[in-house]
Amino acid sequence: MDDLIAQKKLAEEQLNFLANKVSDLKQENVGMEAENQRLAAEGPALQQKYAEFKAKVAELEPVKSSLEDKVKEMEGILVDVTKKRDEVMGEIDRARVEMTSLNEEIEKLKVQRSALVADRDGRVKLMDERQALLDANFKSVEDFKHELEAKEGALNKREQIFILQSRS
Repeated sequence: MDDLIAQKKLAEEQLNFLANKVSDLKQENVGMEAENQRLAAEGPALQQKYAEFKAKVAELEPVKSSLEDKVKEMEGILVDVTKKRDEVMGEIDRARVEMTSLNEEIEKLKVQRSALVADRDGRVKLMDERQALLDANFKSVEDFKHELEAKEGALNKREQIFILQSRS
């Protein structure tokens, strides 16, 4: 008997649960009916908005197509500019390498020039020393010449005196 009471109680609980569910569903159905009526009332306005939307889309489609074409054109230009930039960067890199090479060559030439200037300066100094020696030798020769000329003059006077004395 307890079993029957428990089953009855369980059945009543299930029945109450189902009754509440049915009530909830009825209320939900009422809400849906109201929504359906609202949508039915808005239907023509929504259809009008939808038609306007389609017209606007049709109107904007050529603009979209034109903009897509411009984007493709700009992408092509970008590719060309990128290639040109890469070429220019390559030329700049080659110029840097050449400039580095030229700077190294300039440094070598500066070292060679310094060596040549030092050699020239040494030769000029040697030439100056030789010139000074030549000048000194030339002065000695000049002095000796004057000395000889003086002696020759004295000898000529003696010779003339001797000749004059021998004639007399």
